[in-house]
Parts: sequence; C-alpha cells; structure tokens
Amino acid sequence: MRDIGATTMSNSTHRLLPLTKPALEQPNSTSCSAPASALANRAAPANKTVSAKTNLIGVTALRGWAAVAVVVLHACMPYSTPAMPGLVWSVTDTPSQTATVLMWSIEVVIMPVFLVVAGFLASQSMANRGPSKTLKNRLKRLGWPLLWTTLFLIPVDLYIWLCGLLADGVITPRKLQSLKFDDALDSKIWGLSHLWFLQYLMTYVALLALGWDRLQSIGTTSLRRWGLPACLGIAVAVLAARPEVVWGFQHAFLPVASKWIYSGVFFLAGAMWWRLDPQLQALTEHSKRLIGPSVMLWTAAVTVGIWWLTQAPNATASMVNQTSLAILTVAAAACVTFALVGLSMRKVNRLGPITGRLASASFLIYLLHHPVVGLAHISAKYAATDFPVWIKVVGVTLIGVGAGIVVDFLGQCRRERSASGTNETSQDTLPFESAARMVPESTESRTRAA
Repeated sequence: MRDIGATTMSNSTHRLLPLTKPALEQPNSTSCSAPASALANRAAPANKTVSAKTNLIGVTALRGWAAVAVVVLHACMPYSTPAMPGLVWSVTDTPSQTATVLMWSIEVVIMPVFLVVAGFLASQSMANRGPSKTLKNRLKRLGWPLLWTTLFLIPVDLYIWLCGLLADGVITPRKLQSLKFDDALDSKIWGLSHLWFLQYLMTYVALLALGWDRLQSIGTTSLRRWGLPACLGIAVAVLAARPEVVWGFQHAFLPVASKWIYSGVFFLAGAMWWRLDPQLQALTEHSKRLIGPSVMLWTAAVTVGIWWLTQAPNATASMVNQTSLAILTVAAAACVTFALVGLSMRKVNRLGPITGRLASASFLIYLLHHPVVGLAHISAKYAATDFPVWIKVVGVTLIGVGAGIVVDFLGQCRRERSASGTNETSQDTLPFESAARMVPESTESRTRAA
C-alpha cells in the first residue's frame, strides 16, 4: 500500500511538473546564460562547479512568512482539542476547534517547507563553494546559536513552563526546586524544545557534504524516476510506523530515529531538486497546477488526522488508518511545499517593508519566540480570561514575532553604526534590502530551512 501511494504521488508530480527530456542530453555548461530548462534537467558532474546566480527573492519571502507560521502554530497550542500527543505546553486554555484546525494545518507542512528549502540551498552552496566550505559555514551558523540558546534560553524556557504548570495545578511548588517529576511528565519535559531543528539540520548538511560526489554522479533521470519517489516512500513508511513524528511530539536531547529519518527525507528531496531544477524555473512555471491537488490533499490530511487523534481503534484498524493517514500526510506535505516554493518564486519579485523585515528577522524569530509565547500564554489565560481565543492567538503571535524583530532591529542598528565610518552600508538602502539582493548567501545566514 505504501508503494502504491509513493508511485501515485511520483506520477502526479511528473505530470504536473514536466521536465523536458532533450535537456538531459545537452552538454554541461557553467554559463549563467544557458536556458533555464536545460539547467533544470542536466546532471552536474561531480568535478565541476555549477554557477547558478538565481534570484531567490521568492524563497527568502517564503522563509520569512514561514517563521511567522511557526509562531502561529505555537500560539494555537493551548487551545487545541485534541491536544498534541507527547507535548507539554505552559498552560491549557479554552478549547477551540478553529485553533485546532489552524494548528494542524500548519504542523503538516511547515517543517517540510523549511527542510526542502534548506536542502536546496545547501546543494546550491556546495556546488558554488564546495562541500567543505559549506559544511564549515553551516556548522558555524547553526552550531553557535544552538550552543548558546541551549545553555541560556532552554533553562529560561523550562522554568516558564514549570510556572505555568504550577499555576494550572499540574505540579507542586517543591518541583520547581527538585525538578523531579512523575514518569509521564518527566519523559515529555526534558529536551531541546524547538531547537531540535538546528541539531538535525547540522547532521543533514554533514551527510550531504560527505555524499556530495556520489549525489553528483547520479543522473537526473534516475533522480526523477527513483530518487524522489524513494524519498516519499520512506517518509510514508516511517510515518505509518510512528505517526507521532507529525501527529504528535517527540521531545529529547538527542535525535529521535523516526523523526530524524522523516525530516531528512525532505532535506534530501530539496537537495535532489537542486539537481533537477537549480534555478527553480520548471517549478515556477508549473506551480499553478499544484494548487488544486495541494488544497485537496491538505484538507484531507488535516481532516483525517484530527479524526484519527480522536479515535481509539483496534490494533488492525489502527495500522490501516495509520498507513492511510501517512500517505495523505506525506502527499500533502510534498505537494504543498513545492507549490509554495513555486508560487513564491512566481509572485514575489521584490521584498516589501513587512516581508523584508520578517525575512531579515526570521532566524531570531525562530530562536527567541518559544519562551516568549509560553509566557504570553500564561498571561493570556489568567489576565485575559474573558477574551475570545482568536484575540489571544493573534496577540500571542504578535508578541512572539515582535520579540525577534526587535532584537534583529537592534542588531542592525549596531552594525550600521559600526559600518558608518567605512560606508559599508548605503545611507539610502535598508539592510534587509541589501541582503535580499545577495540571496541566497547573505540572507541565508539570517533566516532558517527549515
């Protein structure tokens, strides 16, 4: 059943995003003036660099708004019914079906979006700069933030959660000092929280660097016929066995095997897509064809997923339901992700003030929002008891996003003062506009891949 689902998704993708066969037979060239269709379908030899100075403003905009979607996802957590299995939140508030649907709609697709984009940009960087330089650069960009936030932000995050649990009567005051909890709570509260993405991403980049020559030696025909379908098949198999990868939360300090494999599949798909369509030309041209299937698969996956969470089926029926849910979830995640990337490239030609600011601050929004949102939820529950849920969600989202934007803005002001003496930044150009023209290299360091 998993093979049938993976084959069906692969065939649908081939029909929706046709990549012309003659382009595969053309000789390789590093010229930026080569036809986009040829670049999208030509296999890059392992010993040559592919220079594709593609304007990825659309991808930059997508990552900025995707960071906002992560905050919205977390802003909906206390109001979800049923709650996300395996997740302990700072408080539990008034249930809302609207917040539940919104939360799961984002949950199904948000990490695939970041992972596919991260895989695509990592491949582009390795082609232009080499695997070793890219790996060193990524480990520095991701490793230091992970280290410092783990040392200083995670403890703050933990005690905010404990204060909320204390207010809800889940724990006693003594637990704030002893940090010894019953088994059910203890297994859920310890871990990297939202920072797991940085840890996983570093391992994926390292493995991609090690296998870069091997990936380059695989023909694009093989990648289209076998590589991408295999990725989808593996994702379905993992999710059928462990649905909590998406339809739940796995909290730990070290990577969880099922979550690591499922997430890695989408990163690898992004890396493969760079080989097939390095300028995203085919995806941009045919993205409109993905809108209809994406909406249908997305709606079906969220509907079935919420239904599955509310049921208690027997073991046999559960495996059938889990496999069906896995096929729908992976299909929706893949289809929506590629549709969003293509539509962003198609529609966004420049970054407006709001999108530019979000893109510039997206990495800091991701790093800092979690404890801010948790604390805002505690305040919203006990200080705004009678407020409608949608007002609480909007307010918490604005606070969470605003924290990252403020820190990013202060950092930019400091850099501008430092650079003013050497004229490194133009007086009439906003920093995020300058960075946007240097996509992906400059903006990559400021935003996620998630």
